[in-house]
Parts: sequence; structure tokens; C-alpha cells
Amino acid sequence: MNNDKNMLNIQLRVADLYLPMTIRREEEEYYREAAKRIDNLLNLYRDNCKEQSTERYMTMVALHLSVIAVKLERQN
Repeated sequence: MNNDKNMLNIQLRVADLYLPMTIRREEEEYYREAAKRIDNLLNLYRDNCKEQSTERYMTMVALHLSVIAVKLERQN
């Protein structure tokens, strides 16, 4: 167990998986928002692309978020 007061143990739920994590306390909001966005995109792809595997949906989500990251990097 990490005794550093700047660290926080949290459990995130992403795509029906529970992920225990130790993060910096000031980054908790970012992690929780990121998990929420992943789930929102996952649900969007599940609604629009029926009968695919969870692995395929998660790959679509990863690609979607990676494209956003590339665009932001190129803007800076």
C-alpha cells in the first residue's frame, strides 16, 4: 500500500472491467472523466455497429481516441 499522501487508490470501471489503480490525487478527475468517455464511446459503437465483439468495440474506441490525440498534438 502506498503511504504517500499525494497518491490515491481508486477503482475504475471501464467496459465491465474493474481496474484498481494508484494515481496522483490531483489527477483523479482526469482518470474518472477518461473512463466515462471510454464507456460513452463504447456504448455509441455498440448502438451503431451491432453484434461485434467487445474486443472489436474497444479497438474502435482506441482508434477514435488516438485520432483525437493525434489532431491535438498536431495543433500544438
